[in-house]
Formats: sequence, C-alpha cells, structure tokens
Amino acid sequence: MKPSKHADPNVRILTDEVFLTDRDEHLEEYRRKWRENPHHHIVGRFPIHLDVESTSVCNLKCPFCAGTYERYDHGFMDFDLYRNIIDEGCEKGLYSIKLNFRGEPLMHPRIADMVAYAKQQGIVDVFFNTNATLLTERIGEQLIHAGLDRLIVSFEGFTSEVYEQNRVGAQFHVVVENVRNFVHLKRRLGTSLPLLRLQTVAIDDSPDYIEQYKEFWDEWADEITCIDLRDEQKDYSAVSVAGWECPYPWRRLCVTWDGMILTCPFVNRSLDSYSWRGFGRVGETTIEGVWCSAAMERLRQAHRSSTSHVIEPCRFCSYRGTELAKRDRKDEP
Repeated sequence: MKPSKHADPNVRILTDEVFLTDRDEHLEEYRRKWRENPHHHIVGRFPIHLDVESTSVCNLKCPFCAGTYERYDHGFMDFDLYRNIIDEGCEKGLYSIKLNFRGEPLMHPRIADMVAYAKQQGIVDVFFNTNATLLTERIGEQLIHAGLDRLIVSFEGFTSEVYEQNRVGAQFHVVVENVRNFVHLKRRLGTSLPLLRLQTVAIDDSPDYIEQYKEFWDEWADEITCIDLRDEQKDYSAVSVAGWECPYPWRRLCVTWDGMILTCPFVNRSLDSYSWRGFGRVGETTIEGVWCSAAMERLRQAHRSSTSHVIEPCRFCSYRGTELAKRDRKDEP
C-alpha cells in the first residue's frame, strides 16, 4: 500500500489541505516521516509526535466522547513535568506535539506558556483541539504571540439545536462568536498562524450536512474537516484484523497529565477497564526508553502479523474497530 499524502484515513479533508502546505524543510521532513514511517516500519530513535495531555478536565459532556463515560483521575499537568517531556523530545528528534488527549486545553492556566516553551525549544508543529467555549480575545492573543501553529475547533452542526445536542454544556452563539472574533483578531494582528481548522464528528454523513457545514464555516476557516464517529462504548476485542495495520505505533506516543506514557490517544476502553496501565511514568522511565522497548516492539509485531486483536491496549481500540468496520462495508456486495 502506497502511503497517501494525508495518511490519516479517519479524517476527511473537505477543503484544500492547508495544514499540509510545506512551509519549510523541517515541516516537510516531519510530514514525510508521518506518511512513510508506518509504511516502511521505520521506528527511529524517538516518536515523531507526542500527544501531551495538558489537562484531563473538560467543561462539556459530549455524547460521542469517551471522556463522558470514563472513570479516570482528573488534573492539570505540572509545568516542570511538561518541561521535562519537551526537553527530552527536542534533544532526541521530536517534531510535533498536540496539547490534549481527554480534556479541554484552554482550561489549563498555563496553556500559552506551554505553547511558547515548545516553540522556543524548536518543536516544528504545536497544536491542539478545543471546543472554543473559553476562546476569549485575551487567550487568543496569548496563543498567537506564543507561536501556536494550529488550532482545531471541534464543532458539530450549523444550528443551535444540533450543536447543543452534541456539545452538551456549550452555547452555539457564544462559540460561533468566539471563533469569528479569533479570526478577526488574527486579521488585525496580520498573522496567518495559527492555522484554523473547523472539524465535525460525522454525526450526519449525508452530502447535504457536509455541504452546509462547509458553507457555514467557509469564510472563517483555513481548513474544514470531518472525522469518523467512533462508538467508545462498543467492545471491539473480538474483531480480528487480517491485512490491517495501525500506523500509530510507528508515529506517536501519548503522555497523560500525571506523566503516564501510553501508546496513543485511542486507549480509552482499556484504561477504563483498568486492565492496562501504560508503560510507566515520566521520571521513572524515559519516553525514548518506552519507544524503543521490547513491549513496544511486541505491539508493533502484533500489527505486522495481524494479531493486534489479542494484545492490549489495541484489542479494545475504537479507532481499530471503526477502520475495520469501514473496510468490511467496502467489501460488502
């Protein structure tokens, strides 16, 4: 299978792929490795990307989100821990960080400082997803000056009824105004960064929904995308995976707010069952040590041999289950 330019099958780009525009040679190298390393089973010394959970706390209860149903500890990442993560990554070849996993990053009181520190240390791509309920002009200006590369606003629908059914606890008109004010702020400051993506979960996969969603945000977004709707409560452990490999064991690791190192941000079901508790904590082990460990190599081998349905945490994974369900639908007569 030849790697595609985008190489993320769970994300559909509905507009031009602005985020993949090659702004410099370091960004191009990062995107090339993102595409090609899984295809060629290249591990490297360190993950290309880290999901760094600034906080596990969220102010919404969205029905499609694993965080609405899970039982886990809530907290905010200590800045010294964060600095240790970034320092190790910068020394060993880290290209990209996303400052969220289960929570809302704008709830972290030092989120702009986290962005600024990563950029000062040379991270090529610093971004995060947000529900934008807390995207005030003040925090927006701080993020712009800190050097944030991308801001991904998660937003369903184009009416208050649909939006508020899916983003429980948020107000449609407030968030729309927040996003539009942020765009006005960028224009006043004369900056193209952070690039702004508006992203919907595929709550409605009809062409009419997609087209109206695009029209609603077309004037305001640099890029518009739709991501797969995953059933976070379904048990995928019995689903076999002949001929399918997950790309993430060759790309990324995830670090929770309290320093636990995980395979990726799709481990929700396994964490919830307390059957798998990650690979140790930052400070007790290193991220490089986990990345190059025998445990990670066993996990990669399970994917190469189509046996990821018997290894934790992958056997519970909603991403794996969703991708296989899409493949099975394509194979139906």
